[in-house]
Amino acid sequence: MKFLVTGGTGFIGASVVANLLARNIPVVAADIQIDPDVVEKLKKISGAGGAIDYLVADVAEAGEIRSVFERHPDITH
Repeated sequence: MKFLVTGGTGFIGASVVANLLARNIPVVAADIQIDPDVVEKLKKISGAGGAIDYLVADVAEAGEIRSVFERHPDITH
């Protein structure tokens, strides 16, 4: 099981990512702009950061979203 969270470093998305990481669920956090401060906070939750991948992607661009799924074909949710 792996989750894709769009807006993953935004206010709500980061909370969702933190919740998933706390449950040891792998996450792909996609956002139009990755917030480095949020990344640092989430790294503390996930330890070494192995359970999360950050990708820059605009959900309004189908090609960018397609590339997320090509890079992570194991996304289930």
